[in-house]
Amino acid sequence: MTNAEITKLADGLSNNDICELLNRIGDRINIYYGSANKNCLTSNFLSACVNGSVVQINCETTEYENRVQKSHG
Repeated sequence: MTNAEITKLADGLSNNDICELLNRIGDRINIYYGSANKNCLTSNFLSACVNGSVVQINCETTEYENRVQKSHG
C-alpha cells in the first residue's frame, strides 16, 4: 500500500474499528513507555478499547499491580 492509501484507510476508521484492528494484530505490538534506573520499560500489548472519545491501549504489565513502583521505586 502507498502512504496515501494508508492515510485514506486510517482516516476512514472509527475508534471501534481501530480497536478491532489493534486487537487482531496485538501479538505484533510491543510498547515502550519509558526508562527507570537505566532499564527500558516495555510491555506486550494486551488489548485496545474505546474509552470516551479515545482509543485506550492496555499493556500486559497493567495486570501486575504497582510493578514499576515495586521494582524501580
